[in-house]
Amino acid sequence: MIASRTASSSGCRATSRVARPACACPFRRFSTVVEAPVCGSLIAMSAADGGTGVIDRPTTDSSLETTSKTIKKRPPTYKVMLHNDSHNRREHVVSVLVRVVTGMVANRAMELMEEAHESGVALIIACPQDEAEQYCEQLRLNGLTASIEH
Repeated sequence: MIASRTASSSGCRATSRVARPACACPFRRFSTVVEAPVCGSLIAMSAADGGTGVIDRPTTDSSLETTSKTIKKRPPTYKVMLHNDSHNRREHVVSVLVRVVTGMVANRAMELMEEAHESGVALIIACPQDEAEQYCEQLRLNGLTASIEH
């Protein structure tokens, strides 16, 4: 048996032609449940009385939904320190800093060299441990006195 019904109780005019087989949905008392094409409401048709009704979709509580956000922790920063020494010329220190440290420009290298000369130590760069170890090793291989602090 084919039925043609119009549901308008929710303001939606959804017309559907459906067969009336027994429905295996939670709305067992209705013989057929279809979705309205415009508003998404469920339209239930009963074979017993020939009437229709609109059933609202169940809502979900979004506060109960779990989200899996990945929080990336920054690696701890290590400080590469340049120490003053009496056996390296200032020009050599500046040229090594520019060559070894990524993004280092001559003016900044000059300022750091002066700071290390006047105060005994200067902070060259703060970066993750593996990078700090590489910088420190390269500075030492070029004859400078450098250390790493956490």
